[in-house]
Amino acid sequence: MESIVEDNYLSYHALEKTTSCYLARPLEAFTDVEEDNDHIDFSTIFDFDTESLDPEEKEKIEKAKSLFYDTKLDFGFPELKSLPEEITGSLEKVLPFGFQSMTLMQWTEHFMGIYKNMKEDKTVYKGVRNMTDKHFNNGKYTVNYDEIDFNKDGSSLKQLL
Repeated sequence: MESIVEDNYLSYHALEKTTSCYLARPLEAFTDVEEDNDHIDFSTIFDFDTESLDPEEKEKIEKAKSLFYDTKLDFGFPELKSLPEEITGSLEKVLPFGFQSMTLMQWTEHFMGIYKNMKEDKTVYKGVRNMTDKHFNNGKYTVNYDEIDFNKDGSSLKQLL
């Protein structure tokens, strides 16, 4: 990002509806952003008192619980083990190769874990990105950031609006 914006930082204050320009590189601009606890405990999402709900609403809650806790999804990831190591090496860090099927709740927890892993270990994201670029994109789509003219492209967009 820094190679594109250099030390130009545009800040928008949503409450005051004002925009300000600053000289700050991306890492400098966002160093004071508070880090929230990213973990959400989805296993307790339905743990609330349903006594005040009417029978129809209670039935909807029970159906939702069944969907999350009982419905199994199988994407066939164990079959990916037969792919070459240069592909599976990166995929194993994000896909559950060892599971035949998981409930929607298990998938939710798994994807939150992937997010945490990618945030803590940049090689996870980079490995998947490089593998995808090499084996799926295969050079079909490229972006040369040095050739992007934001002023020209922005004025074209403004005309469309």
